[in-house]
Amino acid sequence: MSVVLALSNLSHWKKSLILFLFDIVAIIACYFLSFYLRLETFTPEFMEKKLFYTYFAICFLSQFGGLYFCGVYKGILRFASTHDLVRIIKGISFGVLASIIIIFFLNRLDGYPRSIFVINAILMLTTLGGGRFAYRIIRDRELAKRCNSNGQRVLIIGAGVAGERLIRDIRNSDNLDINVVGFIDDSNDKQGKVLHGIPILGKISDLPQIISEKEISQILIAIPSATSGEIRVIIKYCSDAKVKFKMLPKLKTIIEGTSLDSLQAIKPEDFLGRDKIELENNKLIKLIKGKSVLITGAGGSIGSELVKQIASLSPSQMYLIDASEFNLYAIDKELSGIFPQVEKKCIICDVRNTERVMEIFHRLKPEMVLHAAAYKHVPLMEANPYESIQTNIKGTLNISEACGRNNVSNFVLVSTDKAVNPTNVMGATKRAAEMVCLSRQKKYPETKFTIVRFGNVLGSSGSVIPLFREQIKKGGPVTITHPDIERFFMSIPEAASLILEASTMGNGGEIFILDMGQPVKILDLAKHMITLAGMKVDEDIKIKFTGLRPGEKMYEELFRTEEKPLPTHHPKVNVSRADEVLENFENELERLISIKSSNSDLLFKEYLSRIVVEYRATNIETSEASDNIQ
Repeated sequence: MSVVLALSNLSHWKKSLILFLFDIVAIIACYFLSFYLRLETFTPEFMEKKLFYTYFAICFLSQFGGLYFCGVYKGILRFASTHDLVRIIKGISFGVLASIIIIFFLNRLDGYPRSIFVINAILMLTTLGGGRFAYRIIRDRELAKRCNSNGQRVLIIGAGVAGERLIRDIRNSDNLDINVVGFIDDSNDKQGKVLHGIPILGKISDLPQIISEKEISQILIAIPSATSGEIRVIIKYCSDAKVKFKMLPKLKTIIEGTSLDSLQAIKPEDFLGRDKIELENNKLIKLIKGKSVLITGAGGSIGSELVKQIASLSPSQMYLIDASEFNLYAIDKELSGIFPQVEKKCIICDVRNTERVMEIFHRLKPEMVLHAAAYKHVPLMEANPYESIQTNIKGTLNISEACGRNNVSNFVLVSTDKAVNPTNVMGATKRAAEMVCLSRQKKYPETKFTIVRFGNVLGSSGSVIPLFREQIKKGGPVTITHPDIERFFMSIPEAASLILEASTMGNGGEIFILDMGQPVKILDLAKHMITLAGMKVDEDIKIKFTGLRPGEKMYEELFRTEEKPLPTHHPKVNVSRADEVLENFENELERLISIKSSNSDLLFKEYLSRIVVEYRATNIETSEASDNIQ
């Protein structure tokens, strides 16, 4: 090991002591050398020795004091940079100026060559600054030699800020069995260049060839701003070449500082991810700041994210409603930790309980309501239509009716793409819930009723991603209903943000449809997740097709045939002015929600299809059952 690396391994106080001694010697040497360069003598004969050494003491104390008070010794030597150089310049300038002033007051600089100050400053800057940078250059070279060993051959994708910090972190880490062979970057300006002595070998499209030629065993992805499409391409190349890969998280990590510890396995959210959302914050703040806001289903996947985002907009009061004690406890605890200043009240309430809902609204008088409480699991609701009708339809009726009676200014229903041309009970009940809101808009025009419709959210309860992850963890098989089934996906924070964005639009009675991007094949998602787990499809983990479940669609839709979507000022939100509800909607609604639970599932589906005309439940027989409702 070289002397430089040996020095870097010393304790902090030892390194500080060596640096102090170096600077002391440098200050003394520069003082005498400046006289020699000016007068060709170290101690001028025309100046009394006592006076000469008095001047030396003044200059030494001024220079050292200037360096100290300007923060030169607060820097870390191994990371010497231009910031340290600026501090050295300030310290030297302060020291020279202090020396001039003190000596001037002693004898008006009589007999003291003025140019000595300039020469001394230049020598000090060269010695102190050059010494520090020489140490860093030599150290970096030694570390580079140590990294270029026989360790695993690594390629870094991304020669930007993240890639540069990553290579420095690799070199500064001890005992790493890594040999960084090169960088990959799609920028034309960087092709053929060198970063920290490591060549930029090509673009992402050249990855298969470079992996083969350079015998790469691992790839580190240092492009925090990479799109989901770019990540999918990289994953495919890596999977085909059978090399391991990790990546840095998003841009927040770059702000906080990149490190090896930040490297992580790619998550499904990374290649299903979408562009950053730009919100109209001024409109949202105006809508929510200082207002009392009530959220139903506050402990659920979407509800809890809505709670957190609304809390950041300074409401006067938040009312969190959920039927689940644990979910409500969890979001209450989380919110207290993140936004302790926000006033809130947690209320355990089943939205199906009409009297309880009316009592809460009459007492609290919220100004804005977001209704996220719902049953969403398709197979379970298919087997339990009564519960789906009571929660999704009657619950929405109770909340929307309470909003109208208590002059709530804004009501937002969180809907789903499964409400479009529904083939299952869950989708049909959510479509009926939309119709409830549209009918309340006519009944209570002073309240703005808004419907927001979107598809699947990543990581929510019931999402396929947690299911696939658990199945892979157990060794498979990963179960998919059909090889061609597709779904739309967006992240929970994105969905919540766009729901709030949509709530600022329109005049009431509109359906806002969130742009879900391109649908994703569930089979492709499963294959990617197996690959990300470091396993091979059909070798390590099998994929099993189980057949479509009752009421399950092959493809989801975002618009009904009758709806004509129009753009809004936000590129990710479209709007549709919904068609009129049925003339006998209120009567049919009352019949549906009044059916007792003891009746057959077939009867519930039949009456549901009377309200939602596009819903055609399978095997419905218009029999005598409809005349014998219990």
